[in-house]
Amino acid sequence: MATNTLPKNDGRASGISARAQNAVQRFVHAEASSGVLLVMAAVAALVWANSPWSDSYRHLWEATLTFDLSFVTVVEDLRHLVNDGAMTLFFFVVGLEIKRELLRGELASIRKATLPIAAAIGGMVLPAVIYLAWNAGGPGVPGWGIPMATDIAFAMGLLALAAPRIPNALKVFLLALAIVDDLGAILVIAVFYTDRLLLEPLLWGGLVLGVIVAIRAAGVRSVLYYVPLGLLFWLAVLESGIHATLAGVVLAVLTPAGPVKSRD
Repeated sequence: MATNTLPKNDGRASGISARAQNAVQRFVHAEASSGVLLVMAAVAALVWANSPWSDSYRHLWEATLTFDLSFVTVVEDLRHLVNDGAMTLFFFVVGLEIKRELLRGELASIRKATLPIAAAIGGMVLPAVIYLAWNAGGPGVPGWGIPMATDIAFAMGLLALAAPRIPNALKVFLLALAIVDDLGAILVIAVFYTDRLLLEPLLWGGLVLGVIVAIRAAGVRSVLYYVPLGLLFWLAVLESGIHATLAGVVLAVLTPAGPVKSRD
């Protein structure tokens, strides 16, 4: 009696393929969960900020926190720590995701990557033009960069509602569009909304970045080296006056998109 047999590596290959195909879905669902929490927090903040206890809401965000690291002291209020600290980590994570898609995923070809990038650029330029036209000659003109950004977390939360009906390629497109849009907005903030630029911290940041590139080229893989160096790079960018979230984007670009193979 004849029997049908499969090559021994078919199961492994199909497993790898399934994991690759489900990577974006897992990311979208993870973002959807955080998006739900974000919506709940936004509603709570709106209620709190418009309640009789609105002063306590303002005082919370204005609370000053100090971190003394002996060689540098960081003094920031809670609002700036979230904007410059937590958002740096957020953009590091989403930067890794879009880099993976550009190198190995749905956006690996120039033809596939061009459309979401072009759409993101249009999504930044058109709102800014409309804003400038509406506020021409008024005191609100300097705020033209505000409508340029797309909120990734809220976008992913809305995307998750229709996830079962949306093909994977469209999910990647929307994800790439939102991420590129936000990265572009960060660059606009860094270039046009930087009040002061200190060269000494910027030079130190360049030195630390050079060390990161050097040890990466030397094959160093332990995160015990990269975490403190990444923290130093973030501190240098923060002290230079440039929007600190750029540090997360740069570090994401330098991080390998997949497991590093052994040289042995």
